[in-house]
Amino acid sequence: MTPNFSSWEFTCGCGCGLCCPSGNLVDMLELTRTYYGRSIRVLSGSRCPKHNEKSGGSSSSSHLQNMHNDKHLKNPNQLKFAADLFVANTEDAYLLVAACFLAGFKRIGFKPSSKFIHVDVDPVKPSPHMWDYSNG
Repeated sequence: MTPNFSSWEFTCGCGCGLCCPSGNLVDMLELTRTYYGRSIRVLSGSRCPKHNEKSGGSSSSSHLQNMHNDKHLKNPNQLKFAADLFVANTEDAYLLVAACFLAGFKRIGFKPSSKFIHVDVDPVKPSPHMWDYSNG
């Protein structure tokens, strides 16, 4: 996919094989990696509806959403816009969020008690927007 990300990192966690991240998402994550200066672990990328429900994702999750114009895949009607990224501690979270902003992400979610940051490039959701999952 890119020098620092492989397709398996974006594959649905249930084992169904679904893997169709938006090229824009992957390109922005690659740029984020450059700014961050260290590896980034993708915890969740593409999700099938069954896995999204099991993961506690909403029915409007950007892990499920489609986009109709993307240069990287042959079947653009199946593209996913989101990735959840691992963070080990609050310092890493701060640095990773800063790198995400520099890379151009305008939609970032986080939950202080969890070890992940959500980023997405969903074109139909409010942007810029930052949210805290622990507030609902």
